Amino acid sequence: MKKEFFVSPKEPIDRILAVTGQNTPVIFDVTKPEGASRESADVSKLRQVAGGFSPQIALDKGHLEMVEYFKNVFYINKIGDM
Repeated sequence: MKKEFFVSPKEPIDRILAVTGQNTPVIFDVTKPEGASRESADVSKLRQVAGGFSPQIALDKGHLEMVEYFKNVFYINKIGDM
């Protein structure tokens, strides 16, 4: 199983907070040792079923696009409720 890269559980949270411009404190309960201190994904099966998948968008850009998408979806839904 090939690991592409490792990230801490906090890293994606920090990236999303950065692209949303939020300065929200994130508190981890270190008294609960469940889970891993870092995570990685094995994308070999994805590559196999998706014909050689390779990410085309950097993680930060993907987070930004995801945030913008959801802003638009919630904005449109909010207008629809008026």
